[in-house]
Amino acid sequence: MYSDLSYAALPLLSPQKNIAELVNKVKTIVTRIYNILFWDILKRDIYYLLEGLIVKSIHDEKYIEIITRLRIARIEKNITQNALSKTLGVPQSFISKVECCDRRLDVVEFINWLNALKLSIDVVMPMHIEQGEK
Repeated sequence: MYSDLSYAALPLLSPQKNIAELVNKVKTIVTRIYNILFWDILKRDIYYLLEGLIVKSIHDEKYIEIITRLRIARIEKNITQNALSKTLGVPQSFISKVECCDRRLDVVEFINWLNALKLSIDVVMPMHIEQGEK
């Protein structure tokens, strides 16, 4: 009954061929996974390396100078952080974080800060920035 069947007529039943195909498929999948993981790890490592080299704007010398001038102006006017925070409607910790350069002021907050201290922008803006120097 099975004498008429040959292995050539049934290539899918060949154990060696099925195992070889399976091994190749597994190799392909493992290679793809390795490549994905490798490039993800490499991108992450490059990001961390570059992050250490890039100066964030809150640590920029010009930004620190502006914030220092705001702080000096506040102290010269005998205004406490607590009093300024009440005027601005923010927590005192917000004022502290800005003055320590742990938090960045946006443009609207900067203008509100100037208004609360009754300052003009030329008082806190460094001369080299006013003149357009980089």
